[in-house]
Amino acid sequence: MVFSYIASCIAMILAASSYFVRKKSFYLLLQLSTLIFLVISYFFSGSYVPMIGLTIGAIRTIIFFLYEKHDKTAPLYVAILLAISTLICCFSINFIAKKPFLPVDIIYLTATISFIFIFRIRNLKLVRFTILI
Repeated sequence: MVFSYIASCIAMILAASSYFVRKKSFYLLLQLSTLIFLVISYFFSGSYVPMIGLTIGAIRTIIFFLYEKHDKTAPLYVAILLAISTLICCFSINFIAKKPFLPVDIIYLTATISFIFIFRIRNLKLVRFTILI
């Protein structure tokens, strides 16, 4: 559990630092580093559903960033494939680990899948509004 706390602290420092950089690519690097340390933290605490969600979230971030870099919107099929892979990974992890699928896991899974579709929207005001919902 100590490793989980250490990784979480490092993730918080990286996340806070990322908001003070000017370059988008360095911001992305810090955010991805944050996700990696959060995944490590969830691994050591045994929270596998959030761990899978963050891993797929990191992949989503990279894919959507590459599309945005070329001034394009990520296709809908990419979002659908990421959502399906999230579902498959979460259910298989719970089956393999034989952990009960708790109501909080369902909430987290729903939020993770929602983010996949919300972040493909390129209108920043609309993204901010839908994130609140």
